Amino acid sequence: MNARNFYVEKLKSLDVIKPGMNLELETDDPEVAGVYRSTVHDVAGEGRVLKIGMPTLGGRVVPLPKGTRLYVRVPDRGALYTFYSTVLGYRKDEEGFYVTFITLPGIVNKVQRRRFVRIPVVVDGIFKLTETEEAVKFVTRDFSAGGAAIVASKPIPLDTVGTVIFDFKTKRKIPPLKARVVRELGKTESGGWAYGIQFLDVDAAMERKLVQLSFELERNLRKEG
Repeated sequence: MNARNFYVEKLKSLDVIKPGMNLELETDDPEVAGVYRSTVHDVAGEGRVLKIGMPTLGGRVVPLPKGTRLYVRVPDRGALYTFYSTVLGYRKDEEGFYVTFITLPGIVNKVQRRRFVRIPVVVDGIFKLTETEEAVKFVTRDFSAGGAAIVASKPIPLDTVGTVIFDFKTKRKIPPLKARVVRELGKTESGGWAYGIQFLDVDAAMERKLVQLSFELERNLRKEG
């Protein structure tokens, strides 16, 4: 899986993990190593425990020992939720069926395929904040037709909306674009502030121009490489 073609979002587990969802439980424990299938039955323990069906491997029910470490994948309509968990044990439930209990962290990862491929490219730019009209200089880490990762010269609050101007040294030029800060990516070693920005109000014609620009940037990278 090419990590550049996916992005990860942190979400509260209770907002997204629901009864009826299918699970893949992966463990490298030597005694029970493998990828098991199961289903969420219920969320218990004040949201900290998942009650799930007995894990199966190749159609065979396998009771996983207490303490088994798991990497859990939960597919859901084009996205994938992932988290680490531990088996708490298994027993019969109120209806007389054997079930397994595993831990549920408060935060899970949502891994989703990007609509547009990101191109690693360093370009100077300016982010003009709508509310204050302040102009913040930045350099890009990568660029796509849907947004960019930037390193700003000063902090920009999450959800800030503004206009971004890129200084691309390419044949294709693009006008200033409306954008929002959608992710904080931390502070860099050089003292900058890294963010993910998303382009807003992009019509079909502009989207085509951005895709064509991305192709040109990718071609230039291949030539340089």
